[in-house]
Amino acid sequence: MVMATANPIVRFPQWEAYLDGFLEKVASRCRHLCYPLIHEGDWDCGMFVCEAILHMTGREVGTRIRCYSDWKLLRRLMGSAAELEVYVFEFMRGIGAELIPVDHARKGDVVLLRLPQIKRAVSIKVGETCAVPGDKGLEYVSASLGICAYRIG
Repeated sequence: MVMATANPIVRFPQWEAYLDGFLEKVASRCRHLCYPLIHEGDWDCGMFVCEAILHMTGREVGTRIRCYSDWKLLRRLMGSAAELEVYVFEFMRGIGAELIPVDHARKGDVVLLRLPQIKRAVSIKVGETCAVPGDKGLEYVSASLGICAYRIG
């Protein structure tokens, strides 16, 4: 059975200014989650990427991540890098994002990273680096740590 994908995402004409403003606004916002359920004000890489997409496109995709707030699902996904990669693939396909090689990613695209301390994280490409929420605010890590990427608009 083939699943239909959502309409492709389209960036605002002024998306870059919107993305830069968003990154500046959340630069010092630390990664934080309250388990067993995600609460208002919590922040992780998935929520960060959904907010960045909202700022670049006006499209609310964060409502699709609420199943991620189930602690049992989150623990299973974070325990298995392969399962998380499949989850991210299905999520991105569901919002109409195209899977692309990491070296084709440009500013504003989503990159799935392989990070030693947390196994995997989704990020937003910014120049030669990728922005991802960390313990002390946004961290910028090399895009060379990317596993795959998704075109946003």
